[in-house]
Amino acid sequence: MEHARKKGIEDPKVFAVSAKLEMDDYNDISGFKDVRNYIAHNITGGKASELKFQNNVTTLLTISQKLDESMKNRIRQYEVDTKFRGEIRELIDTQHQKTEKQINVLADNLVDSYDNITRQKLEDLKEGLSFMSVVKRSFSSIFGKESGLKEWLVTQAKDFELKLNTSLKDKLQNGIIDVSENIQIMGKLVDNKLRYSETILKNNDEIFADIAERRINVLRDLQQSFSQFMNTAENFYDDSMVSESSKMTPNLAAGGGIAIVGVILAAVAHGAVFDITGGVLTAIGVLFAGVTLGLNRSKVIAKFEEEIVKGREKLRAEVFEKLSDYTERIKAKIESNFYEFDQLLEKEGLTIMRVNKVQGEIKQELREMLE
Repeated sequence: MEHARKKGIEDPKVFAVSAKLEMDDYNDISGFKDVRNYIAHNITGGKASELKFQNNVTTLLTISQKLDESMKNRIRQYEVDTKFRGEIRELIDTQHQKTEKQINVLADNLVDSYDNITRQKLEDLKEGLSFMSVVKRSFSSIFGKESGLKEWLVTQAKDFELKLNTSLKDKLQNGIIDVSENIQIMGKLVDNKLRYSETILKNNDEIFADIAERRINVLRDLQQSFSQFMNTAENFYDDSMVSESSKMTPNLAAGGGIAIVGVILAAVAHGAVFDITGGVLTAIGVLFAGVTLGLNRSKVIAKFEEEIVKGREKLRAEVFEKLSDYTERIKAKIESNFYEFDQLLEKEGLTIMRVNKVQGEIKQELREMLE
């Protein structure tokens, strides 16, 4: 009975017979009488065709039930994979948002430091270019007691440059650590997540073994390619970034993959910050020199303030833009690793909808045939 059901025969007919009794003419107790009656009634009789048809429909319904069981696993696997992919997207987005916040903090800290230094230097300049200070310095320089106005301005420019470079460099080093850590965590969390994907639809499934095998292959390729991506330094920089700083190149040779992010960020931010401050210093140097050519104090101070404001706006905008652009590209590169897996999910979703629809229609028709 159990063997027949495993073969898809839900209501098997079993007859106990004895060939010896039948051959000895004990027909009433041999059991063959029931077999003959069954054959006459169900096979050679008038209902034979109908019963055969019903048996075929029943067999199809049994096959349909097996398909339903496999489809449940296939649908569950699709749901698990879709949730898994959504969690990875959320993970990437969350870390990227944290990185954007850290970039904002870094830019704010740089600007605060810039403001403090320029504010103090503006006060020094106002004091040093006051009428009494200029006259006093002019007379003192005649008798060799202190430097003249030109020398004083050169000293002020050098002091300004030194304070900007020292302060901004320190802020950069501290800020870059936080930004680079968030990017590295993003990659490592994704890599770790890929190692623990849940498999429900097995490659020994009676109906969908080939589907399960294809999914396993795509997932395995994704795990391997992402691991390789994480360890390949070239994925985290390009030629334009290498040119940002001559000091970057030897560091790149020693680094690998996502570990190089801190070096890249430092070089990108360093280039942005000191290109800007260099421009401000050049403009201020020209202004200082202009004092000796007869520019009055109010014009020099006004121009100095104007250059400070320009530098401040440019500093924040370019640091945020360059670092954000870099982190956005890293995010896009990480996401690009999932292209084939996303294609698999998209195709699987459409296939499941079509199969469910057709399967439902077939089962309804088979049930109607049995009525």
